[in-house]
Amino acid sequence: MKKGFIVPLIIFAILGVSAYFFVTKSQVTSNQKSIDIANLTTKYPNAQSWEVSPGRSICPFHLAECTSPPTTIKFASLDPWVTVYGYYVPTMKGAEWGTNTIIITSVPASVVFTNGQNCQATLNPASEALNGADGTKHYDFSFNC
Repeated sequence: MKKGFIVPLIIFAILGVSAYFFVTKSQVTSNQKSIDIANLTTKYPNAQSWEVSPGRSICPFHLAECTSPPTTIKFASLDPWVTVYGYYVPTMKGAEWGTNTIIITSVPASVVFTNGQNCQATLNPASEALNGADGTKHYDFSFNC
């Protein structure tokens, strides 16, 4: 083994271990209120899949201005966006969520709901690239309190 090889190897190992601990100790997850509200959300009746996942982000040194990432529900359905939108606007309003969305000439690309608990929920279709060859469409529902 060459004499100058061991020092850079030790430096890279120390940097790697330091980076790992920095990232793992600096992670912030969704707050419990966002997780609870997402879990209470009515499941889309024609959903083929339904996955609730708390968000994660890096907040170096846990600074005060770091915000909690949203909790996201990812689901898939054969139904088009207009049908999903048409289901959730009255369903969420019935669950005491409000929205300012209106259909003027076409269905909006996303819909934002708010409630009296200072929470916001955003529903939108996922990227077209995620849609399946069988016609399955993917949707994202994000909750942040």
